Amino acid sequence: MKVLWFTNTGSNFLNNDSHNGGGWISSLETILVKNLDISLSIAFNITTKHDKTVKENVCYYPIYKSKIPSINSSDDIKKYLDVVNDCNPDIIHIFGTEQNFGLIIPYINKPVVIHLQGILKPYQNALLPPRFSKLDFFFQNGFNPFKVLLNYYRYKSWESRSDRELNILKHCKYIMGRTEWDRNMSRLLAPNSEYFYCSEILRSIFYVDEKWKRNAGSKKIIVSTLSSPLYKGADLILNTAKILKEIPGIDFEWIVFGVNDIKYIEKKLKIKAKDVNVNFYGVVNSEKLKSNLLECDVFVHPSYIDNSPNSVCEAQILGVPVIACNVGGLSTIINHNVTGLLVPANDPYMLAINIFDILANKDEAERISNNEINTALFRHDPKKITQDLIGIYETILKKQNE
Repeated sequence: MKVLWFTNTGSNFLNNDSHNGGGWISSLETILVKNLDISLSIAFNITTKHDKTVKENVCYYPIYKSKIPSINSSDDIKKYLDVVNDCNPDIIHIFGTEQNFGLIIPYINKPVVIHLQGILKPYQNALLPPRFSKLDFFFQNGFNPFKVLLNYYRYKSWESRSDRELNILKHCKYIMGRTEWDRNMSRLLAPNSEYFYCSEILRSIFYVDEKWKRNAGSKKIIVSTLSSPLYKGADLILNTAKILKEIPGIDFEWIVFGVNDIKYIEKKLKIKAKDVNVNFYGVVNSEKLKSNLLECDVFVHPSYIDNSPNSVCEAQILGVPVIACNVGGLSTIINHNVTGLLVPANDPYMLAINIFDILANKDEAERISNNEINTALFRHDPKKITQDLIGIYETILKKQNE
């Protein structure tokens, strides 16, 4: 079976473990190419020029794309169709609706399945946290005119890409996902599509025998991983940390990976991170992230919208007690009070008391930890996921030939 992927990253083309998130597509690639019945090609946009390359039985199609965004999708469509014609796959697998790969669907007679990641339209609804405005979005990286203009473009881009996403989903016949949220979004936004469940393979470094044990030190450690968008919940971290700081007898540090600072949010809320024991350590590799997770007391995911964040799944498979906002697909990933705790979005008081309870109750933390490990090991079993994926491909090809 010849399979062509369109991905938002180069997967294993340029091995890069510098980020605390992502990596599940490259992990899936590593496992899938071991199947002798699969001939895999991967196409992706990249801002440096490379030739078509074959490495370790995978054919890579790096598609050069300027760093300056183009509003003309027809040029991109032509490049994507050239890849399809050169590869001549049996089936095309597109990862995500964020990019414009799906625009090729009306132009080809090959079966296409879209693997949902984040979904722009509902994400746009949560783009600005409470008390934040469009102006905050524009000025979040400072008052440099270039940065303000860039953020203005990014805001407008959300609107145009969301509309483009609706057009892509309208033409999509087959969709793959892993949460009740993305299943329901596909029913709503792509009512003529057929939905298939397929979980994600995590980065290999998290499939280890070493598991979380409660921190024996007097200082309690909270860990979160963030990226720069405002909807990722940095404001919720500051508001919650302020509440925790005012509780007598709690000595804690809140470690945040993925960003170096949130100066604009600090100014907006009038809360300095260092004053409420929040420290930023920037982007780290998977080894550094894993070691910090194993040594912390609780992992907090404060995002205002998400589908199935890898950061939560990686914490769960290590057995770190997880607390997350009950948004998007999190209620599929976390069974409340069984494999973690769910709190309302933008409720620092509920988040604070749940953190307090986990820190104070050893037995509850260990019960949740054990449940997380068992559930995550089953949900992210590489062998089962690979079998499920190949089964989906075969089912779609059979339907296509009927």
